Amino acid sequence: MWERRPPTDEASRGLLPSTHMPTRRGFLLGGATAALSVALAGSDTSISPMLPTPASDQADWPAQASFGRPRPNATPSFGPNGTHWPQDTPWLNDAVGRQIDVECSWAALTQALKSITPADAANGVRIRLAPGQLIGLGGGGRGRPVLKDVGSASWEQRVLVVPRDGYGSVRIEGSAKIEAVQRVCFAQLLADELTLSACTGSAVCWSTLRGWIIYGLARGPGSVTEACDLYEVVVDAPHVSTADATGLGSGYTKESGGPADGNGWLRNCRIVGCYTGPRWRPRGSTAHLDTCQLYGAGIYYGFAFVDSAIWGSNNCALQVGGLPDAYAPHLPLDAAPTVLEHCLLVGPKTSAATRYPLPVGAGAPQLNQAINGSGAPLGMAARDSIFAGTVYPSTWSSVTATQIPAPRPGARVLNGAWSVEPTLLNPSKAYFDLISPRPTSSYLRAVWAH
Repeated sequence: MWERRPPTDEASRGLLPSTHMPTRRGFLLGGATAALSVALAGSDTSISPMLPTPASDQADWPAQASFGRPRPNATPSFGPNGTHWPQDTPWLNDAVGRQIDVECSWAALTQALKSITPADAANGVRIRLAPGQLIGLGGGGRGRPVLKDVGSASWEQRVLVVPRDGYGSVRIEGSAKIEAVQRVCFAQLLADELTLSACTGSAVCWSTLRGWIIYGLARGPGSVTEACDLYEVVVDAPHVSTADATGLGSGYTKESGGPADGNGWLRNCRIVGCYTGPRWRPRGSTAHLDTCQLYGAGIYYGFAFVDSAIWGSNNCALQVGGLPDAYAPHLPLDAAPTVLEHCLLVGPKTSAATRYPLPVGAGAPQLNQAINGSGAPLGMAARDSIFAGTVYPSTWSSVTATQIPAPRPGARVLNGAWSVEPTLLNPSKAYFDLISPRPTSSYLRAVWAH
């Protein structure tokens, strides 16, 4: 069975890999404050239209030599900068043992994934999709999966699925659900809303979406979903809605035997170098609208948000659901907290004032919560982060070199302390443009060039 290994690029910065995170009983993050290095580019917010070409027949190629830009080393950022890539996944330009070219269809992709052996995966596999459109069949809990039950948790490396002609040449139209697809990495896609359900060990990288959900599907006792990761995934399509932009959720059915059996658990997922813009609820609506929500009817823990930016919707930037009292005794003693490592979280009022003016028909935010909700006891930690908004009054496991606008009564810290930075009460647009450039189409094409 595959086990997550430490990511060497992040380990070199002093970050703690998920499988070796300290427990909630003794959590203390260390290391020096990371320096920010970002490159500004363009202000174009449009996405270039695709120019579909005839789909190619499937072709299976022997081992390929490496080419182009070498694998990057992660550089600290608040959002995508073209340097974050999972270490257990072939790089875009890596030499691989097997390369498969397929037409742009779910059926062709399924066939290619089913043909891969453990030895193939160990030697590196790259599947290239011809230009075109893939049609989603609905996302969330009600959608019909477009890919299901392919891949394997035993694969030593993830298999890379990428457009043959680069970022933007393959688009997923409509919400789509990918279910029980293991150890597969989807990269350089344009897509609407994407649901990854029970996708242990899989990932999405260097892609632009309208929304995403990572979900721990209840499929029976022991069906834990873990290590479903996102690297430089951008959601920047602000619009009027009553649904959260993104979320990580655990599943559970009461008939399965109780929360102790692992059914539907979600744990140890990484959100690295990502950027998520807000959504705004309709004027007059009371919808509880978050930009990213951690939620679920089952147990979840151990998420790591690294080098990411989350801009608040009407309620908050990050909503952390609490753990039901009945579940607390079943939380593993070695469960890692959810960590915010070098992240920018912006409250709704500040988000609207500095970067995201309200669209027609949107209700104005009344709150400025960067984080709302307590989570599990001692279930949160932060390091080298900036919260331009309020923090929920709960007890944090550890806080190091993390700024908040003003003291927050009740937001206690077991190890460390908050750093109060009053300028965050009224930050400027220029400040955010400097530390977290908006990932426009031209910006992404520049930093994702390879």
